[in-house]
Amino acid sequence: MFICAFCNLQIISETMFISHMKLRHKTLMRTTCYCPYKNCSRSFHDCYTYKKHVNLKHITNVEKTVAQSESITENVTTENESITEKDNYLCNTSIQDNIDITCTSKPCTNETLVQPSNAISVENFSHLVDQRISVFVAKLYADPGIPRSFVSNLIEKLNTLYSATFIEMLKQKYNSERCSGLQSDLGLMFSIVQNAFNNFLTENKMLKYFENLNVLIKPKSIVVNASLKSRLVNGRRQIIACNIEIEIISIKSVLQRFLELPNVLNSICHI
Repeated sequence: MFICAFCNLQIISETMFISHMKLRHKTLMRTTCYCPYKNCSRSFHDCYTYKKHVNLKHITNVEKTVAQSESITENVTTENESITEKDNYLCNTSIQDNIDITCTSKPCTNETLVQPSNAISVENFSHLVDQRISVFVAKLYADPGIPRSFVSNLIEKLNTLYSATFIEMLKQKYNSERCSGLQSDLGLMFSIVQNAFNNFLTENKMLKYFENLNVLIKPKSIVVNASLKSRLVNGRRQIIACNIEIEIISIKSVLQRFLELPNVLNSICHI
């Protein structure tokens, strides 16, 4: 586990640590930093020497073994590390409000989170799985410290891991021991969980799904300038004008979505 020397954020891997530094502290990467780990006060002239120090002194052998076995993080490319404002247009809080959370007035316990199995219908179970998966995916894409290619790869591997492996094994075991020939609610619930990530296997599916839920705030393109560039048109090189655009997200849209959340307006009116 890496700890950022400038903001003390805990980061799970070396690759993610470098991405975090480039995104959050790019101007400080070549400046002096101090080791934030307990009982260590060494200083370093840049973040790269600090990273080597952490690997040698503070990362345990167990953590190194786990990190080496995580092929997902090793295969992440750095081409998507430069995340612009265009990448942050998921209205994460708008999705969160779709979940019926009743734990605001009292602490959530295992009793409040886990209901008796006979009290959950197939329809309610499907709705619950859909909501929780949506929030999980939205939080991943909304985090500026995680490259979008990594999120897509992670979702694909998670889907393969438990959908095509664990759930399929449970379904086969359940079907082999089932006495009745009718499909019960439990069998339907297995299928719901198995297909939970179907709407998020690609980025286009994810954007389409959130757009249908009306929780996606897309950026708008605005032409701010133009430049002359040489292009081949019908086999002949010509000088044409190309628009220079920027992507913006309307603060009005963000505030509107925020104030539409349940009880938000009532909560801030008395401030």
